[in-house]
Amino acid sequence: MYSGLIVGLGNPGSEYNNTRHNFGFMLIDGIIRYAEEKGAAITRLSSKGKYELWKCQIQNQTWLLQKPLTFMNLSGEAVIPVLAYYKLKPEQLIVAHDELDLPLGRIKFQLGGGAAGHNGIKSILQCIGGVDFWRLRLGIGKNQVGSSAGYVLNNFYSEEKQSVEECLTNICDKFWKYFNKGFIELQKELNTKKP
Repeated sequence: MYSGLIVGLGNPGSEYNNTRHNFGFMLIDGIIRYAEEKGAAITRLSSKGKYELWKCQIQNQTWLLQKPLTFMNLSGEAVIPVLAYYKLKPEQLIVAHDELDLPLGRIKFQLGGGAAGHNGIKSILQCIGGVDFWRLRLGIGKNQVGSSAGYVLNNFYSEEKQSVEECLTNICDKFWKYFNKGFIELQKELNTKKP
């Protein structure tokens, strides 16, 4: 029995590895590294087709971790089959994604809300039928000049990388401390003003 599914949104391909739009993928990689360092059980279940999937022991719970490989605009096509196959409810889904409306490193964990222009979230909402699920919004800050589309597809600047790593470590620390206390307690801990 799985406690839920954590999805990190991003685009497949090495050219996107360190882009702001792949902050969700970076979180999944961070959880896997953190689990390995903690000696937690982690197993790759799939790396073919529309997604990569792992199972991971977080405290006394077993979670699925997913990276959709469909490109951002079609993320729902990868997420919904996993929810259905493992008989998970939308409220057991956490989707981590980059967020322009939050400063770099700021985290907001919430149930429900609109897509706010994020095509990955829009795709999941369309496929899931508008039902609420948990979002882990990972702040990347707004571009001061130029288009948002170009900004999110650019790599993090070297001076931003420490903030990114601190944000990912903070999330992993809190997942391991608060997951077994429930999402409301986790929400209180994650929704901080500093990473």
